[in-house]
Amino acid sequence: MPVTVGAARTSSVWVGDRMLGRAAEVAAGDGFVHLELSGRVGGLGGLVASTEHWLTPPKDAALPRATVSIVGVERTGARTARVTLRSDRTAAFVTLESPSVVGAFSDGGFLLRAGEERTLEFEARTDFAVGVEGFEMLPGLRVRSLRDTYVE
Repeated sequence: MPVTVGAARTSSVWVGDRMLGRAAEVAAGDGFVHLELSGRVGGLGGLVASTEHWLTPPKDAALPRATVSIVGVERTGARTARVTLRSDRTAAFVTLESPSVVGAFSDGGFLLRAGEERTLEFEARTDFAVGVEGFEMLPGLRVRSLRDTYVE
């Protein structure tokens, strides 16, 4: 539900325990609220920030089993690559690991909403071998989310 607040003003957007308009249908463990802040910054309009607010501690959330897929890997430099992910369902605290190439990803844990694509940058500690393309990182890449850590 969009809410408009004037420039240089504050406003209470939500107070109380009735959330999402139908509180009786939404249990706290069923999810989160996605919040976006848009407006004019430096003469430009658009999205300024976005975040999620969990309605319960994530460990108590009823998380769906999601399939997070690697949809693209591209080498962008001697030590850098770009990896794009997509999920069929919302996945919380998604992480990528590359045991075959030592380095770090630009984000260490994030929420990936259903159908959304997310691109991460990867920087290796040393140069990739000459001729190595980004897709050669794929065999060792591992994607996990919080739901994948559950014992069933």
